[in-house]
Amino acid sequence: MHQQATWGAQAAEAGVDCLEHLMVLGDLAPEDQRPADPGRMTPFEYGGWMWRWLPDIDPHGPRVRQLLERLLAAGTALDPTLVLFASRPGALGDDVGDTTMDNPETTPLLPLLPAGVAQQLVSRWAERRQAAAGASERARERTRRAWATLLAIVGEFHRMGGTVLAGTDCPNVAIVSGFSLHRELELLVRAGLSPLEAIRAATRRPAEVLRKTDVFGAVVPGLAADLLILGANPLDDIRHTRRIERVVARGRVYRPEDILAALQTERTA
Repeated sequence: MHQQATWGAQAAEAGVDCLEHLMVLGDLAPEDQRPADPGRMTPFEYGGWMWRWLPDIDPHGPRVRQLLERLLAAGTALDPTLVLFASRPGALGDDVGDTTMDNPETTPLLPLLPAGVAQQLVSRWAERRQAAAGASERARERTRRAWATLLAIVGEFHRMGGTVLAGTDCPNVAIVSGFSLHRELELLVRAGLSPLEAIRAATRRPAEVLRKTDVFGAVVPGLAADLLILGANPLDDIRHTRRIERVVARGRVYRPEDILAALQTERTA
C-alpha cells in the first residue's frame, strides 16, 4: 500500500503485508517537520517532503532499527522502488545504474510506447532535470546523502531478515515498463542484496507474499511457464538479466527482437 495517512509501522501492525515506496520512513522525520495531515498530501508532495530531512537520518541508528524491527515483527515486506527514488540523483548526472533503456533523453524505446506514456515520461524527466540544474551545491550534496541513506536502510532491512520485493512504479519519472525492473535489481544489489537475492525479490518472494507459490515463483513442473533465457549468468553480474535471448510466456517461446518489432508494427498500423 501507499502509506501516507499512518506513521511508521502502524499500517504493518494493522495487518498490511507489504509497503511500497518507503513512505514508511516518514516516521523517522523530526517532530517539528511533520505535516499536520500527511494523508492530504499527494505521493509527489510526500516524497518531496521526505527528501528534505532524509540526509540527516542515521541509517544505522536506533530509530531506524526500531522501525525495521516493528516491520519484521509484523511480517511486512518492503517494495522500495529504488528506481523511482534514483531519479533525483540521476537528474544530477550521478550513476544510478544502467539507464540505457529508461533514460527518457536517450532510450530507443520512446517510439514504441503509447503516446501518452511517452509524453509523460519525457515531461516528468524534463521537470526533474530542470530542478536539478538549478540546485545549489549544498542541495546536491544533501540529495546524495539522502540517496545513500535510502540504500543503506533497504540493505539493513534485508540483513535483519526482512522481505524485500522488486518493483518500479510505472509510469513515473524515468521508469519504463519491464526495462526499469532490471535497473531495480541492479540497485537492490547496490543496497546489499546478492544477485541471487535480488532475483528472488522479483520471483520467489512476490509469490510468497501473495501466497501463490503453487502458481509461480520457481522453475518447477506444474508452475506457470514464464521465464527468461539469458546469454550470461546474472549471478556473476546482475546486469546480465538484460542479456535476454528468449522469453517464455505461458509456455510459448519468443525472441525479444520479435516482440519489439511487433510493438513497432502496432504503432505504425
